[in-house]
Amino acid sequence: MSPRGGEQFYARLESIYLDGEDGVGLCRTNMSDVTVRKRAEQLLQNARDELERRVDERTSELNQAVAKLESMNQELQEFAFIASHDLQEPLRKIQAFGGMLIRKHTESSRRSGLYGTYYEGFAFAHPTWLSTKDTKEH
Repeated sequence: MSPRGGEQFYARLESIYLDGEDGVGLCRTNMSDVTVRKRAEQLLQNARDELERRVDERTSELNQAVAKLESMNQELQEFAFIASHDLQEPLRKIQAFGGMLIRKHTESSRRSGLYGTYYEGFAFAHPTWLSTKDTKEH
């Protein structure tokens, strides 16, 4: 509403109809200025809209960060798998060479006592560990 020459404002109108005496109806109307309330509601709606926009923006940023981390994690897993495989190859060669030495010098290593037993146990136990680890991870 806008009074003559005045500033616009929001108004709430309430009317009730009353049966009057003589059969003439009466209408009672009440008008209230609700401008302050309407402005407060608009400010609240603006704040909600801004908050929702910021939440959407932050959610988008977080989703991008998650996607990047998942990609980096996949790359890291692939690297670890390749590095693990590459590092096991020298161990296999060492074990093969150690096995050859043990077979070649079985008698002399058994005569030397604990030293020979240690190497024999290591050479035959360690390949089992490597092959078990390979099958469990992959």
